[in-house]
This record gives sequence, structure tokens and C-alpha cells, in this order.
Amino acid sequence: MSTLRRLALRGGAVLSVREAAGVVIRLAGVLLVTRLIGPADFGIYAGAAAVVTVLAVAAQLGAELYLIRREAEPSPATYDEVFSVLAVTTVVATALALAGSLVAGALGVGSRYLDPFRVLALTIPVNVLWAPAQAKLERAFRYGRMAVVEVGGDLALYGVAVPLAAAGAGVWAPVAGYAAWQTWLLAAGCALAGYRPRWRWSAPQARELLRYGLEYAPVPLLTRAELLVNPLVVGPVLGAASVGYVALVIRLVETLSFVMRATWRLSVVALARVQSDRRRLARGLEESMAVQVLGVAPVLAAFAILAPWLVPLLFGDAWSPAVDLYPYVAAGAVLLAVVNAHYAVLYVLGRQVLLARISLVRL
Repeated sequence: MSTLRRLALRGGAVLSVREAAGVVIRLAGVLLVTRLIGPADFGIYAGAAAVVTVLAVAAQLGAELYLIRREAEPSPATYDEVFSVLAVTTVVATALALAGSLVAGALGVGSRYLDPFRVLALTIPVNVLWAPAQAKLERAFRYGRMAVVEVGGDLALYGVAVPLAAAGAGVWAPVAGYAAWQTWLLAAGCALAGYRPRWRWSAPQARELLRYGLEYAPVPLLTRAELLVNPLVVGPVLGAASVGYVALVIRLVETLSFVMRATWRLSVVALARVQSDRRRLARGLEESMAVQVLGVAPVLAAFAILAPWLVPLLFGDAWSPAVDLYPYVAAGAVLLAVVNAHYAVLYVLGRQVLLARISLVRL
């Protein structure tokens, strides 16, 4: 067995254990938070978080994949230069978010919706700046350390949010949990990657990353823009509670699709190492696709069968409308699992224009 294949299999096993632990923590955390704060407050948080996520993706410029998909190991100076560029782009994104909230306030959007958004917008730099540490860990297949970072992040999120929700903090419970989560990812990621960020500005590196970001950014932006349909379309028509129903269903499907997330991440790292060998690349694509479909579809189908009883029992009767939405979102996730490995190959091969067209049609 080749060294790369052995590393990939070992990394896949660690990622699967990590994702399984994450499923338990996230399901328990979402259950408690949503039951305690209700659909309306959860909808306000989910809508604000969706917008902030899109802004963070734009500010990140695909930096983690920029570093991961390089065949040669980036130098320490390269990591620092990428970190410095991200420090600038995240400050700009935060400023734009806060300015946009002032405009929204002038147009009549209430502080009940805008204040949580403003606080979440301030976390954009923390959200994005751990990308170099993440890339450093993933390039080295240090998925055990990644598991510590990410499981710890789940614990930080719900360890803060659940007690605050029980104390009656409402929408501020998940907002505070989100801030704690992002802070943990940055601090623990840098510590476990052995990476100490330093300011090192390089105009050529900035231009190269911005050029890559302009090619890369449309794909994750268009993908993440799907999340904006909920607050920007569902919200104004049906209200905050309906945004909460949709957000809960999306969260459940994403959580139960843990195999797809784990294998996609592993695929990008492993396939980048063999991108010049089309035979090995094709074999890796086939194996990844099979694992994703077989790992996702049965879990989502089983939950669909049990949802009419489980959702009211676990989340409360107030969340019953979510049961009718679940099969549609779950079906979309199964179809995504069929082609998700293809997306990983196209990322590795730099086929950003084609991916952008696909994402635009999806949106």
C-alpha cells in the first residue's frame, strides 16, 4: 500500500470518528438551544449567521485551498503572507457589514434583527484567520489534531450557548456561542499546527492570492448564497419563525451528512497529491463517490422515516412544521453526494469557471 493511500485511509478513519463525535454534540446542542429559545429567536440568529458566513467566505479568498492544493509544501513565509492578506480582507468585510447594517436600519429594519448581526459581523476576522493553520494541519494529514480543534469548537459553541439559552438569553445565546466557537478555532488551530502568525506583507503574494480568490471565490460564494434564500426570501414573506424552521432542517441535514463533509475534505488533500496522474485521480474519484453516497443516503432516509415522531418529541411541538420540509432538503443532499467527489476533482484541477457555472445553476 502506498504511503499516500495509507495516510488517506488513516486520515479518513480519524475524520469519521471526529464527525461522529461532532454529530452527537451538534444534535444535542441544537436540540437544547432550539427548544429553549424557540423558532423566532433561532430564525433571527440563523439569518444573521447566514449573511456573515457569506461575507466570511468572500474575505477568505479560498486561502485554505490555495495552500492545500499546492504540490510543494508552502514556506513559513508564505503562510505568514497569506495570513497578512486575510487580516486586511477581513477588516474590509467587517466594515462593509457594519455599514450595510446602518443602511438597513435607516430603511426600517429593527434593532432586534440588526444587533445580533452586528455582533456576529465582528467575528469575521476570527472566523477567517485560522485558514493558514487549518491548511498546515490538513497538508500534513494531522487529522487527529484537527479533530481536537473541531470537536473542541463544537463544545465551545454549545457549552456557551446552552447555559445562556437556559438562562433566558434568547437570540444572544447562539450569538455568544458562535463567537466562542470561532475564537476557539483560531487559538487552538494555531497552537496545534505549531503556527505563530506574523505580519509579513508581500505585494506579489497579495496579488497572487487575490487573483486566485477572484477565480475561486465565485464557487463558494454562490454555494453559500443558497443560505441567503432563507433570510432574504422566506423571512420577509413568512417571518422569523419560518426562517427558524428552514434553518433547523438545514442544520439537521448537514449534521447527518457528516460522511460527505469528511470524505470531501480528505479527497481534496489526497487528490491534490496525484493530480498529475489521471489514472490514480480517476480511481480516487470513484472510491470517494461510492463512500459518500453509501454514507449519506441511508442515514438521511432513516431520519426521514422517524422525523414525524422524533422532531415533536425532541424539539417540541412548536417545531412540527419542520417535519414537512425535511424530505426536500434531504433529497437535495443525497443528490449532492453523487457529484460531490466530482467537485473535489474540479477544485484540485483548478476548473473554477466550470464550477462557478454549476453553482450558478444550483442557486
